[in-house]
Amino acid sequence: MSVTNSAKKRVAAWLARFNRKFDVEKTAIDLREMVNNYPTFRIPVLDIADGIDAVIGDSVAKRSSVDPRKIKKIPKFLWVSLTDLYIDPRFQRDVAPNHIKNIEAHFDSRKIIVPCAVKFVDDDGKIYFCIWDGGHTVQLLIRQGWTHVPVWYTDVHDLSPSEMLEAQEAMIGLAGRSMISINKTFKRPLGGYDEFMILWETKDTDAMIIMNILKANGCQPYRYKRQAGDVTHFEALWDIYDLQNHAGVKGTYLSRALAFHKQHWPKAAIEAEIMRPMAMIYQMCDAQLGKQPSAQFDVDLGAYLANRWGSAEAVQEGIKDSYAATYPNGRDNNPIQVLSGMLNCYAKHINKETVAVPPVRWDV
Repeated sequence: MSVTNSAKKRVAAWLARFNRKFDVEKTAIDLREMVNNYPTFRIPVLDIADGIDAVIGDSVAKRSSVDPRKIKKIPKFLWVSLTDLYIDPRFQRDVAPNHIKNIEAHFDSRKIIVPCAVKFVDDDGKIYFCIWDGGHTVQLLIRQGWTHVPVWYTDVHDLSPSEMLEAQEAMIGLAGRSMISINKTFKRPLGGYDEFMILWETKDTDAMIIMNILKANGCQPYRYKRQAGDVTHFEALWDIYDLQNHAGVKGTYLSRALAFHKQHWPKAAIEAEIMRPMAMIYQMCDAQLGKQPSAQFDVDLGAYLANRWGSAEAVQEGIKDSYAATYPNGRDNNPIQVLSGMLNCYAKHINKETVAVPPVRWDV
């Protein structure tokens, strides 16, 4: 993305300061060329800041107007004893031994990313530094024989007991959201299960609602399929939850789609491409007909699909195979293929009530 027209004059004025020109865009300022303007081959960060201001406009605060050393509510640095370090699973994913092994092979004490923590003090004066980012680094340093770990921490010890409880809940939520944000952007990718569980454990409203829906339908989130009712495809789970009915309520179609799956494949883990297409069908019927299909629709359609193809996985694969035979070049994503196939099956082989028009028609 190039610099917008409104910023071109600012950028041109900034570039006029340099003998050696270099590319400046919203997505990148070419530091490798910019550095050639400095005899030391080191760029002052304030010069870079001038360039950023030229591209995106002035910052919200006047430069150098805030001395963070005088701010009380900011992270502090400390070398923390291993005996004071803890993990609160509400805002940390599971530890991965193989990841520790990988980074251990390249350990260099000069290149440590400092872990971040929330500091709690209980009623007995016991100090807990709960790591919210850098848990693997802590385990790496333990394996290096270190007695202390460098930590950036947020301190809430100076609050009253009632304020402490309130602050702890807020800090747990902040820690969970921070951990998700940092790991999505900078670290080993955070899996959908870990992200969902962190949000739920830190009392994210939507995650709590989804968990209630899952439990009400005899389902549970899990990292991989292992038993009946396991939900493992979290992108699909969030997509379905976000489908809104006429009243703007989320989750209605998710609940019914899970019930449909459990009704016809009670011993199976939840198949994403059964759950998602069914939820989309319910929403399409709501939009096109002003109401969802009847309960008998679920009974008849599910029985037909199970009798024809068998398992939930076989159903979605069978429908996609049928689609591919009709449209060998393919043009629709998996959910559209499967929901269209389901609606086409219903119209041809059952047809007891009016339902939504399928996006794609073919003889299934």
